[in-house]
Formats: sequence, structure tokens, C-alpha cells
Amino acid sequence: MKRLLALFVVTATLAFSGALFAQTDTPTMSASAEPREVDVGEAFTVSLSATTDAGGPSPSDPRLALTDGLRAGTPSVSTQTQISFINGRMTRRSGITATWQVVAARAGVFVVTPSVTWNGKKLQANALRITVHPATPGGRRRQAPQPTPNPFDPFGMFPKMPGFFDTPEPEVPQTAPVDPELSLDAPLDSRVFLRSVVDQKAPVVGEQVTLTIYVYSRVNSLELTDVHEPSVPDFFLRELMPQGTQAEPRLVAINGVAWRVQAILKKALFPLRAGDLEIGPMQAMFVGGRASGVSGVRESQLLKVRATEPPLAGRPVGYQIGDVGFYSLSATVEPRTSEVGGAVAVTATLSGAGNVPNAIRVPASASVEWLEPQVRESIEVENGKIRGSRTFSYVVRPKTAGNVDLGDITLPYWNPERKAYEVARASLGKVQVAPAKTPPLAKDPSAPHDPWSSLGAARAELGSYPRAREPLTEKPFYWLGLIGGPFAVVAGSLGTKGLRRLRSRLAERRTSAQSGIDNALAQARDAKKREDPAALAAALERAVYLAIERATALKARALLLDDIPAALEERSIPGNLAAELRDLLRSIEATRFTPEAAPRAAELTDRVAGAVRRMGRLPAAAEE
Repeated sequence: MKRLLALFVVTATLAFSGALFAQTDTPTMSASAEPREVDVGEAFTVSLSATTDAGGPSPSDPRLALTDGLRAGTPSVSTQTQISFINGRMTRRSGITATWQVVAARAGVFVVTPSVTWNGKKLQANALRITVHPATPGGRRRQAPQPTPNPFDPFGMFPKMPGFFDTPEPEVPQTAPVDPELSLDAPLDSRVFLRSVVDQKAPVVGEQVTLTIYVYSRVNSLELTDVHEPSVPDFFLRELMPQGTQAEPRLVAINGVAWRVQAILKKALFPLRAGDLEIGPMQAMFVGGRASGVSGVRESQLLKVRATEPPLAGRPVGYQIGDVGFYSLSATVEPRTSEVGGAVAVTATLSGAGNVPNAIRVPASASVEWLEPQVRESIEVENGKIRGSRTFSYVVRPKTAGNVDLGDITLPYWNPERKAYEVARASLGKVQVAPAKTPPLAKDPSAPHDPWSSLGAARAELGSYPRAREPLTEKPFYWLGLIGGPFAVVAGSLGTKGLRRLRSRLAERRTSAQSGIDNALAQARDAKKREDPAALAAALERAVYLAIERATALKARALLLDDIPAALEERSIPGNLAAELRDLLRSIEATRFTPEAAPRAAELTDRVAGAVRRMGRLPAAAEE
């Protein structure tokens, strides 16, 4: 019994010691920041090291708690293992090292606290105090920050990750290159800056404007993080530089100093309206290499483009604002023979340079009926210009027999190179239409009717016609009053109830329509906060269409955008309000395909809300 008792005591002691050791063997954590004093817009580095016994849980999920006014990029995390021999005993520890680049947006004294997750718990390292001074011209003169030594790599044996530029600083060439597109009178910064360039500043609506953003650099190693592309709310956008591709760096001399220049963004912009249109700045945080003296946020300049409409003089019938470029039309018709009510397939292909229009003009004729087409598109980039084609597949139904001329399909457009209107045209020719094989059903023959059968017998002598006095019961008003009276009472009662019910239903439907509009606007505001352009466009479009349907009972979704103003004016909607609704729907459609339009979401949301309120003041349409 004594031996059993002693064994139990030893086992319990060992278990308690192991549990106590497991509880107390928490990670060893240390945090540092360099430098501790910076100017507004300059970056400082925060490093966190967390190690623990290799046999236990590993630290993970490093995070950095920041106060308002600080912004950090994604941390750089590495995993290391350390093996030590002390008094003949081997110990093995593992851990992680996380590094953040932090930029201050305002002056003040800030406290940052790194943390990790270990064994399901959040553990914080020591707090770091950072002093941020107001920005001064040329920046503060201080020693370039040295990287925090890695506790697992004291001799620098691990390779450094390459940056955006990782080549020696350019030297001044013997013959300085002259590039009008890239040359400047003076650099915008002493080490690195962004510059936006457009190929033209006075386009017509729908004409391509090429936006290129360059990085000018004189440092050995440079990395871009937290990139914000420019906002272009008044343009339709197409990419000219696919994601993942890089342009070749070029060398240019500015005031006798060589700069390395590389395009990092290139887009084709098509103005959606006339007026002074803004192209917002691109913003990025630059982190330079060791002793580069480069850190902080840089912005390209704000650009303005004045877009105009093509001249009214010589404008062809059917021209749509925005149809700009150079296009050609081709068409096929199959078969060339049909019958009344049959089907003829017409395939038209519109191709050329520019933002290919999404509609063409088909001939109006009482002899045929054109059904809605199916549209396929193919867009490509050639020499920095957008080219492509759209194929329209129509079904045409002949309505009369004979040799029917289908006419010509056309597209009027403005040619910016020739500064003139042109018309792309394709002739469809004629089709032979035979009468329908199944004749219309004939009426069933009836027995011959003698129109004189209702006359009386022939009279033997002339005289006045004796008109007998009809009894009261033979008069139709007698029976109408006798039978119709009770029915009139019942009908009046039912009519009154029905009128009340109809008014109630109309009120409910108006309330329901208003509720739908309010919900759509609420969803749009929520999407604007989430910076979700697709959800924002869907909600705003639903609000506009519900407002139109409530005021006019018109299903506007079935109409083309250009047909909406005429349809609304026919229903007593003011012309300026009808045109504004069409323009709003165009802007919403552009927002759906341009995610970078989110910064202008507030303006678009307010415009839609104002138009909906004005539609709400109009009397609701009568329900059928």
C-alpha cells in the first residue's frame, strides 16, 4: 500500500508539473519600430517576433492595432526555427516574424500594439510610441532607417524579396534621350513620383481618350502597395494593359538627370457626355529599399478633359451621340425564298475601330416585321486602340407576297480622323415571298335568306296603314323597368362596394410602389457604403423604373433608353424630367461596368433620389 501511495503521489506531481509548464510556456514576444519620429506621409517599420517551444502550438495571425490617422499595408510574415545546445541538452523553438509598413496621415503621438494568436488566445506585445511631426518641405534630415535584425537570421543568410524596381540607379547617358511624351521641364519629386498623361484633351463624346500613368524613379529598389486607381465616372472604360503584364522601362533625362520611367496603368476612356470631365488622381504608397530615402504616399495629378458633341451641320438622320470611330457593315440573308408569315434570317456584322455601337438601323417597311436581334461582340486591342465587332442576328417575317425588297441596314457615325460624318451601309437585296400555303378558313354556308319575307301580304286597295295600339305589356320599357329595377339596386350596391375596393387597391398599389422605391434607394445607399458598384447600379436602376411605372404605368424596361423620353412625354411627363431619367439610366449602366466609379456613387445616388422625388409628386397612373 505504501508503494502504491508513493507511486500515485509521484504521478500526480508529474502531471501537475506538466500542466503548469504547458500553461506557463507562453510565446516570447518582442516588438520594435524604426524610426520612432517621422513626418506626415513618411513610412515607419513595425516588427514583431514571437517564439515558443517547438513541441507546443505555433503563433499565428499577426495583427497590428492602429489608431485613427495611421494606415498599414499587408504584413510580411516569415516562419523560422531555432535549435540550441545548452549543457548538452538540445532545445528547439519556432516562431514567426511579421513586418508592417505604416504611414501617418496627420501629426500627433500614436501608440501601436502588435499581437498574435496562440493556443486560441490573443497575446499582445509591448506597445510602441510613435511621434509624427507636420510635413516640412524636403522632409526631415535623419539617418535612413536600418532594418530590424531578424532573431533567426543574424548573419543575413536569407535572400531579400525583389521590389517593383530592383536594378541599379540609372546613370546619365552620353546622349540624353528626348521623348516628348515623357520629358518634363522639372521633376515633380526628387526621388519618385506618379504622372498621368492623356493623348488628347478635346475629344467628342464617344471618342477614345488613352490614359497612361507612369512611375518616374531614381531609386535602387521600389515597391508599390495600397494602389488606388483613378476615378472616371463620366467615361466608359476598357483596359489596354491586361493585368499581370508590365511595360518596358524607358530612360529619359530631366534637367540632365536620368530617370527610369515605366507605365503601370493604361486605359481607353470614352466620354459619356459633353462638358468638362475629370480624371481623378492615382494614389499609391511607395516603399523604397535600404537607404533609398523613399517612403510615403504619392499621387498623380488631376486631369480635365473637355468633351463636345459632333457638329449639328451635316448630321445624318438617325445618328446617335457617342457613335464615333470608323466602321463597316456586312450582311447575309438566308433563305432568299419564303412565304407570308415565314422566317428569313438576316445576320449583320458591324466592325471597325472605336467603342463599337450596340445598335444599328434596320429599314422600316410595311412588308416585313423585324424581331429583336441576338447580339454577340468581340473586342480587342490593336496598337493602343480599341477595335472589335458586333454581330446582330435578326429574324424577319414577311407580311406580303411578291418580290419584297428588304432595303439597307445603316449606321451613321462620326469619323474623328476625317472630322466628318459617314454612314456604314449594307444592302440586303430582295426575297421572293409566296402566299401562305394554308388559306384562311371560310365561313360555313347558310340557307338562302329572302329579304322580303318579313313583309305582309299584298293589299287589294290603297289606303292608310292601320296602326293598332300596342298594349302596355308589349312596350319594352315596361319589362325593362319591371325587371331592371331590382337589378339596378343590386348593381348600384355592388358598384359602390367595388368602387371602394378599387380605390383601396389603388392606394395599396401606390403604397407598395413607394415602398419598393424606398427599399431600392436604401439598398443603393448601403451599396455605396460598401463600395459595391454592381449592387449600387442594380438598386438605382430599380428605383428609377419603379418611379416611372408608378407615375405612368409604363413598363420602361422593355424600351430602349433613347425611346424612353418620347414614351414618357406621351404620358404627360415634362420633357426635361423625361430626358433626365434617360441620362440617369445611362449613367447607371456605365457605373455597372466601371467599378472605379464608386467614388462618385454619392453624386449619382443623390441625382436619382431627386428625380424619383419629382416623379413622386406627379399623380399616379390609373390602373387598368
